[in-house]
Parts: sequence; C-alpha cells; structure tokens
Amino acid sequence: MHTRRLHDVVRHAATPALLALIAAVMMLSGCATTPRDDAPVGEAISYASVRARYNVRADRVKQMWVRSVVEVRWKDDDGKHFEQGDGPLILRKPDDVALSVGKLGNTMLWLGADAQRFWLFNLNPPKGEAKTAYVGYHADVGKHGMNRLPIPVRPNQLIDLLGITALPDGPAVARRTTSGDVTVTVQQSGAGGTYEQVYVLDAETMMPKAISFRSGGEVYVTANLTNYKPLRISEVAPGSWPLVPGRIEINAPKENATMTLFLTDPIDGAERIRDTQFDFERLAKALKPAKIVELKPN
Repeated sequence: MHTRRLHDVVRHAATPALLALIAAVMMLSGCATTPRDDAPVGEAISYASVRARYNVRADRVKQMWVRSVVEVRWKDDDGKHFEQGDGPLILRKPDDVALSVGKLGNTMLWLGADAQRFWLFNLNPPKGEAKTAYVGYHADVGKHGMNRLPIPVRPNQLIDLLGITALPDGPAVARRTTSGDVTVTVQQSGAGGTYEQVYVLDAETMMPKAISFRSGGEVYVTANLTNYKPLRISEVAPGSWPLVPGRIEINAPKENATMTLFLTDPIDGAERIRDTQFDFERLAKALKPAKIVELKPN
C-alpha cells in the first residue's frame, strides 16, 4: 500500500504542512565566551574548540516539556493556506519525541518516535475517512520500495532541529563566515543513506541561529532559532539553566511549507514526562485510531 502525499493524508485537519514540517517532522547558560579564532573568513577553524563550547549547553538539556503554539503556512494546488494549533511538545534525548496538536481541547494530531520507530496519529481526518495511525521503523527509511512517509523528516530529527543535540566527534568542519558567525558541517549516516547537518552559530556564544539538513548539496529542511529562554531544571540553580529556543521557524522548500513553533515556559518535566508518552501500543489504545497503516518496504 502506498501512502498518499502529505496534503492528501490530513486535508482539512491539522494540515498537510503540519505533517510536512512537524518533526520536519515528526538550547547558553554556562558557556564561557572565548576569543574568536583568527582564521580568515572561509577558512577552517578548530572544530574541537567549537564542539567543546557548544556541547556545554547542549549536554545540559536531557529532556523537556513545553507548551507550544504551532502556526503553519503552505501552498498547494488549491492555493495558500494557514492553520494554527497548540499542545505540549515532549522530548527525551536521544530519541523520544511526542507532539500533540489540537484545537479547543481536541487532539487532532499526535506525532511521536522512540529509538526504533516513528508514528503519526491523524485524529481529525476529512469527512468520510477513518482516524488513522501511521507507523514505521527508522531502519527502513530509504530502502527500496519503502512507502512514502507522511512527513519529510523523521520525528526524532526534531531534537536535532531544536539545537539541543551535542555535536559529535566528527567528521565535521568549522569555518568563519563573512557575517562573523561560525558554520559547522557535520557528515551523518544512517537509515536512508548519508546527509549533512549544517549549523550557523553565533561566534561569541556558540548559540545556534540556524540548522539545516541537506543531501546531495540540496537543502530539504531548515530551522531558524531565536528568542532563547531558560529551561527550568528542578534542583538546579537558575544561573545554571541552559537556554533553548522559544521560536523555531522550520522551512521545507520542496513542500512549499513553513511551520513556526512558539514555545512557552520550558521545563525539564521530571514530574510530567512518562514512558507511556513514547509507547506506540499504549498510545493506540488511548487514541483509538480506526486503522493502523504500517510503513514498510515492499
């Protein structure tokens, strides 16, 4: 069975673009300022130094529970569209993600992932269509005959787009830009083949301004990160709270879509985050989709 294009899956629901971008889809406290590298613009600078400074903050973010407002704009054959919804965004590194989006207290979408699988519950389908859950394995992404995903980026990659994942040992290259920022290009590989993550960092603070995923030299999703605010962590002094972005604008050029997340009062969520929020079988029992579609290679 072939999964329909995104805008056919949730037409008139929480929106195709939301599916196209959630997780697409589905933060500086403690970072000391150090002198800038003296390398000329465009030349490589010490990635090890950049990584060490960046990871001081990123490593402090273990999990997060935050209220979100989601605004989505997209264009398709029917013209320009806009939708808005709200709900909690729940993250637990390295892989667990849950994002509930609804209106007036009614959940329309539930997007999630764990270390092995990703899923999407469409609970407000077009009239005459059944509530449906889509589920697949990360390891199957990119395999021959794999059903088209309802989203262009796997939900667990949302953690990377929020700028809270530590930079790896390598391979990676850091360079000075003409604007005085630092770019970091990280080579990644896994399900679906190889791709690059490109970071634009403030040279003084190492805070991420933008994060992009690209493959074959073509950018398929970019997140612009602004309005940083402290992540409240229980039993940690406020002066040591790491900063996380309060506004994340995610663009998917091929989908002609933009999703903006507005995050309010982020906390570590020690008393709110539960294993059941990242358990597909338990979610299916609670959300009661009429059918479950498995995304897998033919």
